[in-house]
Amino acid sequence: MHAERPSEVVIIGAGIVGCATAYELARAGVRVTVVEQECVAFGGSGRNGGGVRAQWRFRIELPWAMAAIEIFQGLDEELGIDSEYRQTGNLVLAADEAEMAEHRASVAEQRAAGLDTCILSADEVYRIAPALDRRAPIVGARYCPTDGSCNPITVTYGYARAAQRLGARFLLHTPVTAIAVGGGRVQGVETPAGPIAADLVILAAGPWSLPLARTVGVELPIEPHRHHVFVTEPVPPVMEPFGIHLASGAWWRQARSGAMHVGLGLETPPTFSQEADAAWLTEAARTILTFLPALARVKVVRCWAGLYDVTPDACHIVDWAPGVEGLLIAAGFSGHGFALGPITGRLLKELLVDGRPSLALEPFALSRFSAEGFGRAATIL
Repeated sequence: MHAERPSEVVIIGAGIVGCATAYELARAGVRVTVVEQECVAFGGSGRNGGGVRAQWRFRIELPWAMAAIEIFQGLDEELGIDSEYRQTGNLVLAADEAEMAEHRASVAEQRAAGLDTCILSADEVYRIAPALDRRAPIVGARYCPTDGSCNPITVTYGYARAAQRLGARFLLHTPVTAIAVGGGRVQGVETPAGPIAADLVILAAGPWSLPLARTVGVELPIEPHRHHVFVTEPVPPVMEPFGIHLASGAWWRQARSGAMHVGLGLETPPTFSQEADAAWLTEAARTILTFLPALARVKVVRCWAGLYDVTPDACHIVDWAPGVEGLLIAAGFSGHGFALGPITGRLLKELLVDGRPSLALEPFALSRFSAEGFGRAATIL
């Protein structure tokens, strides 16, 4: 545990978590250096679908997700950006009655926690989203009107530039080769350009946190898994809410520009490759037409891949590294990190500067993966 306010912090990784944390710390007067192997938003923060949602979360994530949405609502004004943030609502579509039963139970629990969410029949779904094919495997849905989406690259760069205006330093195209430790505590980081001293290091490098933690003998239960997105040419309004179909693994949203963003979660072996796969694109295009046949003649203009840093229970790790004083881990977000990035940055500032985070960090401790304590972190709500 690092009990004193740090005077010099190095953050490894210029994704949403690293940039939001840099902004919050710099705003509190802490000297911050962000070290990134490539460019801002090079990893998952620049390669995701831009979803900002509170429903369909693990129970322990829900308070973080709800707090993050409050931040997103004022983020354009705070950072001086146009993030394209819109609360379009989010439909989590059920393929059968068994899924609907799960939805009903979790919606009741989420409503008790204060989230505005409800159950919709199939007819109600089609009234909200008439473009959905009535032959698709949809028997109903859960719906949250305060969920939405934005441009993840704009948000991440917005945090980075705001942090720079407050004095944070960004060293891009500067890979960290090792975390420097002496006498059991952090001394800084090593890079090809030379060492960077710090009394506290925050490891927020997504899947690349795994090899970096190993340089100080810390093993993180993280695997890198590749996920894809494709984007179409702009089209007239198709469907306003963000759509997720659990049984098929498909999701889609229409950006403010009119372009459709489409993803399809397929099981893949662990990899650090971010190269897009043509076979995935074929399968994703076939799947989306099951739900939105109006896209049949629409052109795909881009396709990319990015990495999830996946933990065994699909929840993130925010904790001090065991045996290395001054090393704070913020990784393993398992594809949930973009939407949680703003609140993560704020909570890390509260931990380091105020000494008391406003939301519990204990559920995200690394120790939950010990032989005695490992299990599913929480039920998805």
